Amino acid sequence: MTIDKLPPEVLVKILSFLTQADLLFVIRNVCHILRDLTTSICLWNYVEYIYEYRKDKLNRFYRSLVKHKLVNYIVNLKITEELFWKLLKYDKHVKFASLKSIDISADLLRSGKIFAEICNRCPCLESIKIWAVVGVDVKNMFKVLSKKKFINFDVGYYNEDKQPDFDKYLLSFLGAQPNIKQLSIRTLHSHDESDLTRIIEGNPQITFLCLSSNYVSNQLFKKLHLNLTKIAIHSNLFDDQGLEWLTSCSNQLVSINVKDCEAITDLGISFIGQNCPSLEHLTFGNHMQTKIGNDGLLSVAQGCPKLKTLHTHFIWNINDDSVVLLAQSCTFLQKVSFEKGAQFTDASLIAIGNNCPLLKFARFKECDELTKDGVLYLINSCIYMETLELSCCRGIGLEQSNTDLRNTSSTLTDGLDCAENIQIETSGSSTKKHSHLKRLNLFGCLSTSNDTLLYLVKNCPDLRYLSRTDTGIQCNEQLISGLLRICSLLDTTYM
Repeated sequence: MTIDKLPPEVLVKILSFLTQADLLFVIRNVCHILRDLTTSICLWNYVEYIYEYRKDKLNRFYRSLVKHKLVNYIVNLKITEELFWKLLKYDKHVKFASLKSIDISADLLRSGKIFAEICNRCPCLESIKIWAVVGVDVKNMFKVLSKKKFINFDVGYYNEDKQPDFDKYLLSFLGAQPNIKQLSIRTLHSHDESDLTRIIEGNPQITFLCLSSNYVSNQLFKKLHLNLTKIAIHSNLFDDQGLEWLTSCSNQLVSINVKDCEAITDLGISFIGQNCPSLEHLTFGNHMQTKIGNDGLLSVAQGCPKLKTLHTHFIWNINDDSVVLLAQSCTFLQKVSFEKGAQFTDASLIAIGNNCPLLKFARFKECDELTKDGVLYLINSCIYMETLELSCCRGIGLEQSNTDLRNTSSTLTDGLDCAENIQIETSGSSTKKHSHLKRLNLFGCLSTSNDTLLYLVKNCPDLRYLSRTDTGIQCNEQLISGLLRICSLLDTTYM
């Protein structure tokens, strides 16, 4: 049986794993069957700008999109202003017939003329993300964009002198947008809080709100009754009191992001645990040392049993007490990230491995108490985990493991013994379950030896990406042959 005998839907699924550049420049030239399949709508649902050093190669890609009329199938487009103008240059009559979402925030805008072209050429547009700068006339920008009825509107504006004008025209624009459900406003300067209040109260249909400004204060949420399910606030003035008011008036919240709110302490995080029983996604902390520790995370663990995603930043005081309880209480966890200095040990990895079978992504940065034994236990226990990032975790490279924990924890010992007995069959169907880890990153984990690396990946036959950089250890032939024997799908390595 040759590949062209497969059903079209199977072939399209196979093609979906290739890059869009490969579809355009390679697959289309194989045969007429594959050429026709490369125009399948599902392959062009999302087109994202990717930096390409060779401008001629990049231009060729977008020129081919127009030439083969694939722009008609794009639903979500992320692009720069420069490349958007080039698309129009290739075909002055080009239309984005199916486009619903456009993101032109990858670079600052140089003029406001692009908005008229977007509105004229994208009849189905519902979502836009933009950065406006000094050269953009905000009055005309909002006037042109008001021709569309948006569901998602994300705007950034960074001109302090014209900030009052921006607020005024934004308020007028939103008054004529009855369908908006997701609103993101990003500025470096102060809004008039009465204007923000009018924006929120005047658009009760909004369920997602993002306010990124250093001057958003607590008072904004003191008397508001909100219908929000998702909120993101990034402000130095927003503190525990604001978080109490916010969670009290929006107890149906499923997502909270208060990263970079430096004034928030354990008390504020505890209000989340008390008032948000339906919470699924939580991000907190900042790039400075915070006033948040175990108490806040313990409250979240006790009050948010539906939690699926947790990201913390620079939380030094988190230890096993809170992480173990979190794993035992929030068994639906799919993504966890502890960045910068959490003080927990392998006991936390054991708890996550024993209680969170749905885990798909884990990141630990500067968690120096973790050892290779705890990491192996996590890999072998959470078999559906696809990405594991261990950055600057210096304990992993130590030959002396956490012997105290190993001696006192029968769970860890049994788990490691079980891991030793797992056999990965190279042919036929396996009778044992194994890890489905695809990406392993060990950046900055000093002195992580070649033997330690093989120890960690020995039950990871699906591994595709492996990075061990800035460790001071050189790879050798034994390591390479061992990796190729265990991880037959490995295609990217950094050593």
